[in-house]
Amino acid sequence: MAILNINTILMSINFFLILVPIYSYSLFLPSIIAGLGYKRITAQLFTVPPNFLAFLVVLLASWISDRIKMRGPIMVAGLTLAAVGYIMQLAAKTPGVRYGGTFFVAAGIFPCSPLVLAWLSNNLAPHYVKATGLGFIVAGKSLS
Repeated sequence: MAILNINTILMSINFFLILVPIYSYSLFLPSIIAGLGYKRITAQLFTVPPNFLAFLVVLLASWISDRIKMRGPIMVAGLTLAAVGYIMQLAAKTPGVRYGGTFFVAAGIFPCSPLVLAWLSNNLAPHYVKATGLGFIVAGKSLS
């Protein structure tokens, strides 16, 4: 019942599409920062502030979405922030603006992953369908 459920299928696709920018951001952030003129160790250290901001925004977005009992609008806001960050990365010529774009990307994309899982969890019932659906989506993550 869970695997053929439309919620599981759509949220699995959604989760996969969110994981692509998360992984690409995580893997290429040191390279992006190194491209701004910083050396290896310094570039690694400059990855900490955007990722710490992402950590705080994940907590805030989770709290707000639980408070208002809605996941979608928070995800749309996050994806809009990420889009602004990617535009800053592509359009800017100065290193400071491009580095600032990494903060927008991190703050926008990282909260979407737990929100998708919570959204699916809230929309599957009974418990064995919920467990199977969440297992399916997480197993799909390991294949990506």
